[in-house]
Parts: sequence; structure tokens; C-alpha cells
Amino acid sequence: MTAGRASASQEICPVLGGKIDRSVYTDYKGKRVYFCCQGCIAEFIKTPDEHIRKMEEAGVILESAPAKQEHDHGQMHKHPGNLHGGSR
Repeated sequence: MTAGRASASQEICPVLGGKIDRSVYTDYKGKRVYFCCQGCIAEFIKTPDEHIRKMEEAGVILESAPAKQEHDHGQMHKHPGNLHGGSR
């Protein structure tokens, strides 16, 4: 269990466990999730709630997605040049 564990910002990819690249991310349900590579985003969107649950259980505090959004980003989809739910 995570009792007694300090909370921390995300540093590890939730899919492969590698160091994150802050230019590779998706926004899901108001949270920004970072990955080590683009391929991990596709894997993440298969079971996003499970990945987020595991990170939160490990004490990871996910950043909030930027507030300015044109539409609901709770659903994963493509934006030009980026598979995510939020930037630009």
C-alpha cells in the first residue's frame, strides 16, 4: 500500500515506466499525463482510468490540464499533430 508515502509530481511514464518527456503528453479528465514516447499514449488510451488509478495509488500527483479548452477533453481524440485531449 502507499500509506506513509510522500506524494510527488509525475516523473515516470505510466505505461513503460521510463523517464517522462514533458513534450509527450495527453490531457484526460482535467489531468495532464506525461509519457516517455508517443507510442505510450496509444497504449494509455486503452485503459486511461486504470493507469491514472495506479499512479495516484503510488502517490503521484498529476498536473491539472490547462483551463482554456474549446470542448470536452474527457474523451481521447486527435488534434492536428497531437493525439491528446488538450494542448494548442
